[in-house]
Amino acid sequence: RAREALALLERMDARGITPNVYTYSAAIGAVAKSRHVRRDWRLAIDLLETMRSRGLEPNVVVYSAAISACAEAGQANAAWDLLEELLEAVNE
Repeated sequence: RAREALALLERMDARGITPNVYTYSAAIGAVAKSRHVRRDWRLAIDLLETMRSRGLEPNVVVYSAAISACAEAGQANAAWDLLEELLEAVNE
């Protein structure tokens, strides 16, 4: 479903519909739950970066989904980095 979620984001962009935090959260969550998460985990990070570049502030749910994608893929360092980012954002 991860690829379907990404395709939906692309269709939204093509139609001039701006994805919001909830849309990105769902897409990142789809990556985390994908049976191909070991291959596609980086998509979760890319989506998080795209969110930020569009001026959207990731919330705890978004970070949680991205951390889950990294953890499921065995990417402990990436998961830890995201957790540190989340903690910094919460403490600001």
